[in-house]
Amino acid sequence: MAVAGASALGKSDAACWLACAGPCALLALALLIANSPSFLIYDEGYYQAGARMLSRGASFFEMLTAPLDTPAGPFYALVHWLALPVTALEPPQVRWVNFGLTIVAWLAIAYTLQAWQVDRAWALAAMVFSVPTLWVAGGMALTEVPALSMASLALAILARPIRDAGVSRNKVWVSFLAAGVLLGFAILARQTYLPAALGLVAIGLFCARLRWPAMVATAFLCLLVGPVFMIWGGIVPPYVGRVGGGLYLWHGLLAFGYFGVLILILAPTYFSSAWPVVLPVVLVGTVVGLKLGDLGLMVAAGLSSRLPDPLSAPFQVASAGLLIGGASGVVVASAWHIWHRRNDPIFVAMTSLTVLLAGTAVGIVHQFSSRYLLVTLPFLIFCIQPFFKPSYWAAIRWALGASLGIVLLSNYYGGSPFRPDCLLGEYEVYCPQ
Repeated sequence: MAVAGASALGKSDAACWLACAGPCALLALALLIANSPSFLIYDEGYYQAGARMLSRGASFFEMLTAPLDTPAGPFYALVHWLALPVTALEPPQVRWVNFGLTIVAWLAIAYTLQAWQVDRAWALAAMVFSVPTLWVAGGMALTEVPALSMASLALAILARPIRDAGVSRNKVWVSFLAAGVLLGFAILARQTYLPAALGLVAIGLFCARLRWPAMVATAFLCLLVGPVFMIWGGIVPPYVGRVGGGLYLWHGLLAFGYFGVLILILAPTYFSSAWPVVLPVVLVGTVVGLKLGDLGLMVAAGLSSRLPDPLSAPFQVASAGLLIGGASGVVVASAWHIWHRRNDPIFVAMTSLTVLLAGTAVGIVHQFSSRYLLVTLPFLIFCIQPFFKPSYWAAIRWALGASLGIVLLSNYYGGSPFRPDCLLGEYEVYCPQ
C-alpha cells in the first residue's frame, strides 16, 4: 500500500512539474526572442515581403499575384500587416507575433484536452514544448505557427459540440461556422492543412446530429480559400510552382521518420504497446533504409556537414536506416491502434487525420524541413494521449526535447543576416532573382 501511495504521489508531482513546464518554456522563449538579432535571418525576409507590400499600399490582389518567393498562403502577410503598429515590420519585434500565437496554440490544445476530459490535460499540453521545431517556428517570423494556432483554435471550438450532445443547436452552428473560417485561415497560412478539411467532411458524413453544421462549415471554408487558389491557378503561387507539382517519396519517408522521433519524445508507449507488429517492421525498414543510405540519400545534412569526413558518410547511412525503420513503425503502429480502438470514433478520426497530415510532405518537392511536421501537432497530441502518463521519465523527455529546441533556435539566431535578391518595383520588397 505504501509503495502504491508513493507511486501515485510521484505521478502527481511529475504532472505538476509538467504543468508548470509550459509557462517556463514560454518564459525561456521570450528571453531568447528579446535577445534575438535586430536583423532578419533565414527565410524571414522572404515571408515578410507580402506584409511589406501591404504596408506600402499594395492591394490584396497585387500581393497575391506579385512574383514573391513565398510558397505559403497570404494569411501570414495579413497577420503581420495587422501587427504593423506594434512591430513596424522590424526585427526582433516581428518575432513577438509568433510568440503570441504560440501561446494561443498551447492554450487551445489544453482547452481541447480538458473538453475531451483527458486526464492531466495541462501536463500533456505542456509536452508540445518538447517538440524541438516548435521552438524554431515560435522564435522566428516564419509561417508555421500562424497556421498551427488557427488549426488549434478550430479544434478547440469544436471540442465540446463534437463530444457533448447537450450543447444547444445555436452554439453548435456558431462553433462549426467559426471552425470552418479558422481552418480556412490555417490553410491560407500553410496549404498542408488542406487535408484537415476532410475532418469536417467526415463529421458531416458519419454524424447525423452534426451533419448540416459540418457541411455548411465546409462550404464556408471553400468560399474562403477557393478564390485564392483560383487566382493562383493551383494551391501555390505560380511563381513558385517548383515547390509542388508532383510527388517526392523520399520526403514522405523523411516526414514519417521525423514523425516517429516526435512520438518517441511525446509518448514512446505508442510504439511499445504495439511491439508484436512494430518490431519486425522496424527491423525490415531499417535494413532497407541502410541500403538507401548507401545510395547517397541525404538525412540531417546540416548535422552531417559538421562531422569529420570519416564519420559523415556512416552517419548518413545510419540515419537513413533509422529514419526509414522509424517511418515504417509509425505507419504500422498507427494502423494497429486504429484497429484496436475502432470503437472510439474520435481517436480513429484524429489518428487517421494526423497520419494524413504527416504525409503531406510528399507533395513538397523542392526541399524538406522537419518544421513541416508541426502541421500534425494539434491532432497528434490527442492521438498520443492514451499512451501518455505524467512521470519523471516524461519530464526528462520534455527537458531533452526543449533543450534541443533551444539549441536549434540559438543556432538560427547566430546565422547571417537575410540579404534580399532584389527589390520589387515601388513597394521595395524582396523577391526572387
